[in-house]
Amino acid sequence: MIKNKRIVLPKYRELADLASVGWRLNYQGDQIQIQNSSQATRLWITNTEEVEMAHEIFHKKCYNLTKIGPTVVLDIGGNVGMASTFFSQDPRVKKIHTFEPFLPTLKQMEKNL
Repeated sequence: MIKNKRIVLPKYRELADLASVGWRLNYQGDQIQIQNSSQATRLWITNTEEVEMAHEIFHKKCYNLTKIGPTVVLDIGGNVGMASTFFSQDPRVKKIHTFEPFLPTLKQMEKNL
């Protein structure tokens, strides 16, 4: 029995989309761990909003910057670290500064990064 039905059922399409572009889904208790095909990136998903974020960032590529040179990213309001993780995969990004003031969210971000 999947304990994380509260995440999986409302966001089935988004999770299937992530799997279709090479993300492996690992259901663990009431969380989902997603891992890219190179297994270099691993993120913990704890609620439906995080599924939406992962879908927008890693499937829809809403932060896909195609015409940049070497750059530094400032991730203000880093949330759980998904945008920073996305940017860390781009070789043109030389440094990332991430700030998250809300302690419970910061702890989740630290787990993801």
